[in-house]
Amino acid sequence: MSQTTASAFNVPTTGQTYQDVGIGGLETFDVSVPVRLMLAPSAVGETGADLQRNYNAFGSYSFQVKQSDTVGGLIDIPLDIAGTPVLQQHVLHVQPNITDFTNPSSLQDYARTELLAAMPGNALPHQGVFTIPLRMTDFVDRTKGDPPVTVAKNPQIPGVQILDSRKITPSAA
Repeated sequence: MSQTTASAFNVPTTGQTYQDVGIGGLETFDVSVPVRLMLAPSAVGETGADLQRNYNAFGSYSFQVKQSDTVGGLIDIPLDIAGTPVLQQHVLHVQPNITDFTNPSSLQDYARTELLAAMPGNALPHQGVFTIPLRMTDFVDRTKGDPPVTVAKNPQIPGVQILDSRKITPSAA
């Protein structure tokens, strides 16, 4: 959860911290008290996002809360990402028709998405359907105890790795 969102909604934290390794390296987050997550399909647009009736509850979670939304000391980028604990037991339906719901000069594009309880019968086209086998894997090191944030197994595509080209030796390439 971004620091901006946590402040705007007065989300209390527990006083604990959690360190997570991501694309940018190791980052320390504050930990929220359990918070009820409500989501709406992106198809409701900016106007529909103001109406509570468009939202569904998806459980309560202890979130990682960014300590600062500043990136590189220059700009604030508030990002709020619902991760694997929310997606587990649901189907994320993403329609690839990219649409900018906010304004034409925006730097962000949005794909229409919905979080569903089951695969919709008419969601997939009859041609060009791809099946990607996923294996759910727990990446949390439990030898250090359970983390204070909500975690779940992460989807992994067997046999596929992402390698940092800066750390690959010439003999391994």
